[in-house]
Amino acid sequence: MKHEYWIKGSVNIPEEQKEEFNKNVLTLLRLCGIRKLKEIELAGRIVTVVCKPKADAHGIVRFDYSIFEGQKRQVSTYHMDTCELSVIDRGYGEFGLVMTMQEAYSIEECYLMRKNEVCNVCGYALLIQRIIGVKLFFSGPERRYRKEEHFICQEPHKNQQLRKEPLFYQVILRKNEDEFLEFWDDCELYLSDVMKKNLEEWKLEFEGIEEAEAAAVDTELCLMEILLEMQKIWKCRLVDEKLVREFIGHSKELPFQKGLLVWRKIMDENIEYFPELTARQVREWVTKPCCREEDRIRISGYASLLTNLMRRARLFGF
Repeated sequence: MKHEYWIKGSVNIPEEQKEEFNKNVLTLLRLCGIRKLKEIELAGRIVTVVCKPKADAHGIVRFDYSIFEGQKRQVSTYHMDTCELSVIDRGYGEFGLVMTMQEAYSIEECYLMRKNEVCNVCGYALLIQRIIGVKLFFSGPERRYRKEEHFICQEPHKNQQLRKEPLFYQVILRKNEDEFLEFWDDCELYLSDVMKKNLEEWKLEFEGIEEAEAAAVDTELCLMEILLEMQKIWKCRLVDEKLVREFIGHSKELPFQKGLLVWRKIMDENIEYFPELTARQVREWVTKPCCREEDRIRISGYASLLTNLMRRARLFGF
């Protein structure tokens, strides 16, 4: 779902507010799944990972990947000095959040536009308030800002009660956070019953791994194979570089090796049903053409869980 959003007028952020504004922009980009692609070497192979956008020596932030879309985009930029956003691929409209902040912070008159009309910023403003706690005000003569609920009510199906979905999930086109457990450390996650059951099973699987089995794991090799299979076989979204670096830095520690074994077993569930084939044949001939969206979500969800240090420690103890 693409939106042609743009800013009409000149964006001029006061110097005394630029530090605060830039911090909020980077936070929004991170929480909206915007990342930068990066290639690293693991066990002699080149693997593509993602990292959080950050400014270079010239104050320019570059980004070219969305973990919510799970796909590469054309390189876009944000300039910390001028607070200018240059975006080619619009994605789900998450950049409208940044443009909404530009309008609210600017001391010169400007407006968030959609095509050739002034865009209603209520939804964006409320979403910004919800995810980063910043309340925006708009003073332009063409703007009429009114309060709306933080949740969008949807019409119930027959014989069902009215259900409310958080506005955030309306924007990223998701019903839950099953594959995004790395977000919201101190907030309750909206997980499906399936994912809640997965978490219980992963905990039992982790606790049941023998030390000898874990100690035999070649962490770098195992991690390289997992990441390449996630991309080429399962078509999962890319994994965060921070997670990869952490596991390599603790490659000889049993909890990390156990965590990799659970990851490996999640991806190899189908292999036992085809004893006449090698593991590689099952992945190429069976898994690759037949993998389901729920399988991709489960695998990405596990990787996301490992990325969240707080939630990982609660479940696995490391």
